[in-house]
Amino acid sequence: VGTGGLSLDAEPMLEIGTFEDDSLYQLYRVAGASRLADGRIVVANAGSFEVRVYGADGRYERAWGREGGGPGEFLDMWLVRATGSDTLVVLDNQNRRISFIHPDEGFLGSVPMGEEVVGFPQAQGVFGDGALVMGGGAPRIVPGDLRNGIRRFPTYFRSYEPDGSLATDFGEYPGYELFMWVDAGGGPRSIGASVLPFGRTTAAAVSADRLYLGTQDSYEIRAYDPSGSLRSIIRLDQELRPLTSSDWAAYVERQLENIDDPGRQAERRREIEDMRIHETMPAYFGLAVDALGYLWVHEYRGPRGDSPVYTVFDTEGKLVGRLPLPDRFVVIEIGSDYVLGSYRDELDVEYLRLYRLSRGG
Repeated sequence: VGTGGLSLDAEPMLEIGTFEDDSLYQLYRVAGASRLADGRIVVANAGSFEVRVYGADGRYERAWGREGGGPGEFLDMWLVRATGSDTLVVLDNQNRRISFIHPDEGFLGSVPMGEEVVGFPQAQGVFGDGALVMGGGAPRIVPGDLRNGIRRFPTYFRSYEPDGSLATDFGEYPGYELFMWVDAGGGPRSIGASVLPFGRTTAAAVSADRLYLGTQDSYEIRAYDPSGSLRSIIRLDQELRPLTSSDWAAYVERQLENIDDPGRQAERRREIEDMRIHETMPAYFGLAVDALGYLWVHEYRGPRGDSPVYTVFDTEGKLVGRLPLPDRFVVIEIGSDYVLGSYRDELDVEYLRLYRLSRGG
């Protein structure tokens, strides 16, 4: 039970997924999902390169797509749903295109990514006017700026019309904090990079008329309209959570738990210790927007597997309340009265779970 009247049912009202039964219900690498107006669930199952459609009761109906580079085929998938429509938008970085899928009619067409699209951006959401917002993801590496140490290469956020043309450039933002190793001596240049422990990046979320962006350096989130104009700034008077010695120890042990060789384990421990830079955790973990346009801020989880907690702000930026969510649950979509997300059990088997959300008036 949360605060501000927010609560989530203890048990899911629907679960899709299985370990060893019918393959049509086996999920692998879920890359987006959405609940349609009639209650059906669509999911991008990237492991099979399909957009699958399940009934409101969870029964498999059909699938669209397969592996490849032809029309209606995918090599990489990132699915979002167009606001107020059943049209599904699939970003495919490997094929460098944006495809449109209807749950009943299948493949509707695709458009190529523009030449200005660099790296491997993520599909962040779709504005009410149909423009797809992309950004974040792998950073844009700056030529000539490859050197040892901590680097934070820029990323960008842009929206694109359904025909693939650029709608709005929201500018560059700080990307992932990386620790880089560059060895240019004695042969071909070799480059290694690792995300910095407790590092920052720019989090994003999209509603019908807002793009929310926050760099995780402080509890500040900026809201832009589809034209790129700044409309509001949401701040919370909350200090960054200190990174304690026990937090660090728990993080290191988690990184080493799958390494059996003692020599490699010791080497990896030294590598991790070299990356210990931050004394605090990021201000928050990520952002989401629900069907009412409310902003949900995923509070930063500690390295010991703390349960996810979301802080909710209304469309005016006022604090509504906080809501804890189940362990191992990752939010994908929040409706007016439900939360849809992915879940992994102790065997790392993937499921989709749909929970009933109450707002308490």
